[in-house]
Amino acid sequence: MRFRNIALAACFCAVLIPTVILANSSTPAPQAAQATSVIPYKQEAQSFPEQSLSALLVTLALLGATVVGLQYFKKRLQKGKSFLNPSAIQIKERLRLNAKLTVYVVTYRNKEILLAQSGDCVTPLAEFPEISSSVAADSTPQENA
Repeated sequence: MRFRNIALAACFCAVLIPTVILANSSTPAPQAAQATSVIPYKQEAQSFPEQSLSALLVTLALLGATVVGLQYFKKRLQKGKSFLNPSAIQIKERLRLNAKLTVYVVTYRNKEILLAQSGDCVTPLAEFPEISSSVAADSTPQENA
């Protein structure tokens, strides 16, 4: 968080300071030159080095803001690792009822969820808590010897 604030302040200063310097460095034209101009509010174009410097600084500021933003989103996605982890969701069973309707039994975060999919629509039908391994072992049918 602290690094992000420092980087944003640096980008802001990189854009603001050259603009202020360039605005203060331009000197007003002499009165005689202003009297001869046809349009009194027309300003002379900036010289090539001034335009290049300001364009370079704005580009660097945007590049810096992009890098900071990408690092922020990278950290944000790493926090949700369990959500993005492909092994967090497991399809236990799938049953196609007709050409458009499919029913899934899915395990996610220690819960079994019954989902129905029809076209682009997915609807949760039921949610069951995970069966612990000791209960599952007790509920398995015993072979009679």
